[in-house]
Amino acid sequence: MKSIDSVRSPFPSGRRWALALAVFLAALLIAGPDASNANKAPQGQIFNYGEALQKSLFFYEAQQSGVLPDWNRVNWRGDSGLNDGSDVSRDLTGGWYDAGDHVKFGFPMAASVTLLAMSAVEYRAAYAQSGQLTHLLNSLRFVNDYFIKAHTAPTELYGQVGNGGTDHACWGPAEVMQMARPAYKITASCPGSDLAGETAAAMAASSTVFRPTDPAYADTLLQHARQLYDFADNFRGKYSSCITDANQWTIRNGRWAI
Repeated sequence: MKSIDSVRSPFPSGRRWALALAVFLAALLIAGPDASNANKAPQGQIFNYGEALQKSLFFYEAQQSGVLPDWNRVNWRGDSGLNDGSDVSRDLTGGWYDAGDHVKFGFPMAASVTLLAMSAVEYRAAYAQSGQLTHLLNSLRFVNDYFIKAHTAPTELYGQVGNGGTDHACWGPAEVMQMARPAYKITASCPGSDLAGETAAAMAASSTVFRPTDPAYADTLLQHARQLYDFADNFRGKYSSCITDANQWTIRNGRWAI
């Protein structure tokens, strides 16, 4: 009988080791660190996903700009940005601040609204069951009211309030801001299909959420959404070519940083 060592392998010794290592790593990837215990919570432990959802929505209340509504639950926040839009003789108060600073970037704001609204379209019953539907509807109305203000004409949309460099140089709460907060817009002569299209998506998705409870408000959002979609489609362009301050803060390596 031949010994194991005397049986010739079709693979050279170096390749045998490589093959064995590959098989071992594949087994680890398939089985995971402990397949028998993976994804198992400790016995008796219950995860409160409703609380996680509550904290997620609470975050958006902390980002609110303008006159805070009476349902805002963040007791350490106050009214702020009350002169937003005054440099262009518009009322651009409201909306959400961005990423811990106090610029209002319209593109990531709209993307966030789209995702929140679509989550309500898909899982409305879960929001209701967890007691968070009212908070979600409050937040969606608050930010969509800002979009309505920012959409000042069928082919005009204010997409940013505040200068990124000036804002980031001021380390302080929004309630005591003293720097200039310029407003930036896209128009038919200097368009931004990405910004207009995302805002259209946000308002269209939100209109679906409000349809069962406030059809008149849903109609208003849908009207703006249709105009913004046509604006995005008929006047093609990248919004950061017009609102150039956004280049430094919301675009990284040619990709949107939302």
